[in-house]
Amino acid sequence: MSGAGRKHRAKHLTRQYLDVNAWEGPGENETLAVCTEPPHGQHVRVLLLTTVAGADLSDKKNQDKEGQFFQEVLVHVPRKFHKVIWLGIKDVLVVADGCVQFKPSPEQLENFLRNSANAEWNERIIRARNMAIENRRAVERMPLYNKQATTTLSELPCTDNVDNSKAPVENGFGAGHTRKIKGESSNHTEECNRDSDNDSLSRVVNPNRGTIKHRQQFFYACEADEEMEEEEEES
Repeated sequence: MSGAGRKHRAKHLTRQYLDVNAWEGPGENETLAVCTEPPHGQHVRVLLLTTVAGADLSDKKNQDKEGQFFQEVLVHVPRKFHKVIWLGIKDVLVVADGCVQFKPSPEQLENFLRNSANAEWNERIIRARNMAIENRRAVERMPLYNKQATTTLSELPCTDNVDNSKAPVENGFGAGHTRKIKGESSNHTEECNRDSDNDSLSRVVNPNRGTIKHRQQFFYACEADEEMEEEEEES
């Protein structure tokens, strides 16, 4: 279906939901149901409000306090409801042939239950909603979000007890130059140490990373000599 077709279908479904007189009750081969939990993908678990003949009365989960049995089934949610009509726990739905046909709005449902001929439907809806709240499943932490047993950091050696004292820099520039380098880098190393305290990767990096100086000798005098030679040749 094209984008314009989906937009037209969503507009029609929204108008049908907002029109108070658009729904007068379940039709032929249709029944009412109450959601027991939010939908999972394109399926939702509901309690059918039709009393099941020959049901297993030993199942106390789907049986209310007065002994009335409701069948809990998994029904299909069409794509037309996606991002148009939202389904949640205790919502009343119109179900037919294992598929959600319509969700009446609160105003439509109120007008339907206001009729004295639908008093039995009202009692069933109240009982089914109470059962949905009582049997609501507790929120569980999915295994996907649990911390994995083996990680990259767990395989690396722990260096928490290693002395992280900075060794003096040994180079050929002399002791005075060494003290100067250490004085310039002291503030930098302190900032690095503060940042690395809360860093989980600070255990696996080089502890002397703050004192390593990569210096390259530049010969600036060579360029000046070449310029002087070029001037002499031109003269």
